[in-house]
Amino acid sequence: MELQQVRYFLEICRTLSFAKAADNCFISPQGISIAIQRLEADLECTLFVRGRSAVSLTKHAKYLLPLAEKIIDNVDVCDRYFSVGKDYSQHVPLVLARGAIYALTDAPMREYMETYPNVYLDIRNDSDIGAEKAVLCGEAELALCSGPIDNELFEAQFICSIRFAAIVRITHPLADQETVSIEDLCPYPLTIMREHTKTYPVLHEAAKAAGVELWINSRVDNLGLVFEAAVYEGQVGIVTMEFAAAVNNPKSSLKAIPFKDPSVRWSLYLIKRKDEPLSQNAEQLYRILLKHRDLLTMNNLS
Repeated sequence: MELQQVRYFLEICRTLSFAKAADNCFISPQGISIAIQRLEADLECTLFVRGRSAVSLTKHAKYLLPLAEKIIDNVDVCDRYFSVGKDYSQHVPLVLARGAIYALTDAPMREYMETYPNVYLDIRNDSDIGAEKAVLCGEAELALCSGPIDNELFEAQFICSIRFAAIVRITHPLADQETVSIEDLCPYPLTIMREHTKTYPVLHEAAKAAGVELWINSRVDNLGLVFEAAVYEGQVGIVTMEFAAAVNNPKSSLKAIPFKDPSVRWSLYLIKRKDEPLSQNAEQLYRILLKHRDLLTMNNLS
């Protein structure tokens, strides 16, 4: 698989058109078609189904898409490092807790890189706890991570939030409900993410307020295991409602049920150390992130 083939593949996925992708990549339609045919031959699979008005992705293309995006992202990071990151005094680290990039999208990062092309934006993914530790120990001045946030240690700007949902099998006793409460969960074993995320503190505070105790049966390292526990073990998984669209479909064996209590949410914050000024580069990034936070809020209200 050649890097140029990966770029052509991603552009076709984005435009769903060989002709548009060819124009955007400054290549002839015949040239991009040949490149994809070679890629399909190397992979021994079909990636696209050509229709009359548009192109559709096969299951192989859907599998390859996030991997191809990661390849290009890594190449672009290397390009930026060796072009603008040689002078390491002109760089700004930003730590993103898992899920942060999907909530805010990459628009503010792209704006920062376009506005300040001489500064290397050093983006790192980590857990919620890892993001906080990076700011505390000075590895980064800014981080995006989920709450609750310790206001004694950090200055935090709220970015956005997504309601939590319970994931259950369609045969589970809770599956008939349109919403769930903390009290509804008490009789059932729960699967949640491990301590490096903030899922447990949110649930614990909600249970404490309701005067009940939850049965936390499993703590796992990734969301895939949360879904597996619901499917194969009949447990109640806790995820955010952004995954409900993937679960609530006629062929799914699972159902996502939102919480009644609006406070049971995954909330994203932009944090920096308490009472410490930011460097000029970090301050510029801070303002751009908050600007996109405000745009995100406006779009949600419209």
